[in-house]
Amino acid sequence: MDHSLDVLQHRIPALAFAVSSQRLSGGYSPDAKLLVFYGDGTKALLRLFPRRLHQRWQEQARLLDRLRSRGVKAPRPLSLRLLDAERGYCLLSYVDGDAASEVLPRLAEDAQYRVGAQAGAELLKMHRLQPPATVSGVDETAKHVRYRERYRTCGVRLHRQDDIMAFIDANLGALLDRPNRFRHGDYHVANIMVRDRQYAGAVDFESYD
Repeated sequence: MDHSLDVLQHRIPALAFAVSSQRLSGGYSPDAKLLVFYGDGTKALLRLFPRRLHQRWQEQARLLDRLRSRGVKAPRPLSLRLLDAERGYCLLSYVDGDAASEVLPRLAEDAQYRVGAQAGAELLKMHRLQPPATVSGVDETAKHVRYRERYRTCGVRLHRQDDIMAFIDANLGALLDRPNRFRHGDYHVANIMVRDRQYAGAVDFESYD
């Protein structure tokens, strides 16, 4: 599929004033990602996704708006539509900065701690959001079993894995009957952006539950 900017501009009105784009790689999402540059210096992120995920993206856009209304530093949905019979798109404001996974190793320990504390405070804001009724709670036991099976077949082995698994098994019950709250689902240093040695925001909310 042609993801060139001149082709997409004919299909996506929100790209009318874009002057260039850059294809982004990395991550595990199958979505095509383009960083879009506008003449006024602003940037946006274009995500192209399979049509079957359109409803999921609509829900995600509503959740992002609700999170931002609570002060969470997250992308702002700018435009979300079906593109053709196979694809849809979502244009998001760009969270400027570099991934914490790249920045933190270069920072002094006190700066690392500050970014981590800011990230924790943002996560607490997210966890205070109660999802709409259409988003049901997660069966934590089933989720653990599913993840454990994926780990068993992935070929990677952690140091003291038996102790880790035993700890999870012993404490899994603490998650039962917990309040149903929004979770990012993939909140780690590759999805945390840092700018000027400060937490700048979180990205990649697609795994939310």
